[in-house]
Amino acid sequence: MAHTHLQESRASSHPEKLKEASDKVFPEMARKAREAREAGLQLNPKYKGDLNGYYIRNSSCLPHEYIAVFVKGIHIDATIEEILDVVEEGKVFSSSRVLESLPRFPHAASNITFMSTQAASTFMFRSIYDGIWIRGQRIEVLLPNKNMVKEFEHGDEDEQFRVLNIYLPSGLVSEAEMVKWLQGFVTFQPVGGRAKEWNVSQGMTMIVITFTSILGQSRMAKCTFEHEFVLSLWGRYSRHCCIEWGADPCDPANRYSPRWYSNLLPRM
Repeated sequence: MAHTHLQESRASSHPEKLKEASDKVFPEMARKAREAREAGLQLNPKYKGDLNGYYIRNSSCLPHEYIAVFVKGIHIDATIEEILDVVEEGKVFSSSRVLESLPRFPHAASNITFMSTQAASTFMFRSIYDGIWIRGQRIEVLLPNKNMVKEFEHGDEDEQFRVLNIYLPSGLVSEAEMVKWLQGFVTFQPVGGRAKEWNVSQGMTMIVITFTSILGQSRMAKCTFEHEFVLSLWGRYSRHCCIEWGADPCDPANRYSPRWYSNLLPRM
């Protein structure tokens, strides 16, 4: 009898919880849908995914605002690390490698989104007039990319990078353990296949993780570390640890600076 009463109690409270959640969620969804229509984005009535500001703002992207390029003609064995190594025009917001598809597409390709139109166009012009090679194969850079991305206005993205520097006591966590722990929250593979570990002064170690993207990777990993590390197996040492953005090697302003060599002491 008590069990039946408990089931009835839960059933009666469930609709109230649903209504409370709906009052919060559906107005937000409606607002986003309205913003998307105002931006000229055509919505499929059956679409059930998420609408966020990033995709809405990009729907109104004009040709002179494009910051995403498509790179084709890449050697099929070239890694994303090798692709990003030839980029020196500016900070990269996101990047991905596109596999070859025989027989129509015998080469690999890549999508690269910069932070500015200047960086994107300069990279394209360098490929045309000077030539850019990866594994002895000349690549072709196309602008615009079919994935339209609008140039960023000054905001949070200016302070974000696809490189993270994590400072912690020496011997506490290895670079492999840190990557594996973060992969439990965020889907990514470090550029180069692994993170780098450096010994710094005062008995501290710095783990440097380079991601392919800020979008969905480095900023999610930073947020995860800031909120979840204290709850991990190493949580009791969290007050001795910190995380900060690292310099993007694709940015010429950082490529040969002291910060690029990651010799900074942690700011506790």
